Amino acid sequence: KDYSQAIYWYEKAAVNGDHQAQYNLAQLYDGENNKSGEIDHLKSAYWYKQAAEGGVAQAQHNLGNYFVNGKGVNQDYKQAVYWFKKAAEQGYAGAQTNLGAMHASGWGVPQDIDQAKYWFGKAAAQGDAVAKRNLKAIQGNESHRTATTQSEQ
Repeated sequence: KDYSQAIYWYEKAAVNGDHQAQYNLAQLYDGENNKSGEIDHLKSAYWYKQAAEGGVAQAQHNLGNYFVNGKGVNQDYKQAVYWFKKAAEQGYAGAQTNLGAMHASGWGVPQDIDQAKYWFGKAAAQGDAVAKRNLKAIQGNESHRTATTQSEQ
């Protein structure tokens, strides 16, 4: 595969507003399937944002991860939550799991275990293994808290 050719053609389409090409270009600059060695997280973040604004759920999810990790952008948990929610509302399981984690930890939003359970539940229903584990852990903590509270009375 000629990655410089792929970048050339994706960029042509991306500049003309093709959201899938924007996502694909972001993936190449992110290092996904990129054997050319041209990894550029600033360019990747730019193209993920273009695709995310165009409604591409995977781009919204990946941009959310960039904001969590400060990769190609300044770390910003509120922005991460914003983009995870956009993708989660489209049914993207990875974003639902990450949004649940943000609510569980209180990163970018006030901590809200009910919201965490809601989003973990949505992702778990799609078979997301991480969401299933997180949901089980939250439910385990709740029953442990209840048991602890009852034994202390």
